[in-house]
Amino acid sequence: MRILVTGGAGFIGSHLCEHLLVEGHSVTIVDEMNDFYSPAEKWVNLDEVRRAGPVAFYQADVSDALALAAIMGEDQA
Repeated sequence: MRILVTGGAGFIGSHLCEHLLVEGHSVTIVDEMNDFYSPAEKWVNLDEVRRAGPVAFYQADVSDALALAAIMGEDQA
């Protein structure tokens, strides 16, 4: 199954993505990498996710409709 996870670089989202990848799903992450907590920690989380399997990552705000439309269009390829 193809799954889009928003906030996938955060603590909870990254662990969810790791689990989904181990289960064999195709994962796309959209995260704006804001400073709610350390963006450096979020990049480390993404590295951990990538160890679980291939993942598409897009740095974007989910409230940006044009960005999401472009991401979803690219993800169709």
